[in-house]
Amino acid sequence: MMEDIAARLVRQARHDQVVMQQPQEDGLQLLAYPLPDGALVALGFGRYSAHRVLPERVLRRRAVQPSRYAGWLPAMLGDGSWYLVRRLRDDASGQPALPDSAQWQAARELLA
Repeated sequence: MMEDIAARLVRQARHDQVVMQQPQEDGLQLLAYPLPDGALVALGFGRYSAHRVLPERVLRRRAVQPSRYAGWLPAMLGDGSWYLVRRLRDDASGQPALPDSAQWQAARELLA
């Protein structure tokens, strides 16, 4: 499910050259940001919900299990929103290699 939503957002972001945003049922936001050689995807909370994230816990979890979590980089945006960001590079066919379900689950675990 998340993979399909992310694929659609990334396609639309790259086609229109804009940042795309999709709210999730659990209050999380999914973002897609176009890049010349891929895209950025981000999962997190907007500024009014960012208090739900405990940055110290996120950093601690990343340090304990880097093989599971290191692909997601924590980022606090200028408006106070808080996201985990992942860079996607284009594959041989020119399409960004999207995170799989296990990688999306890892992002959700970091934000829990």
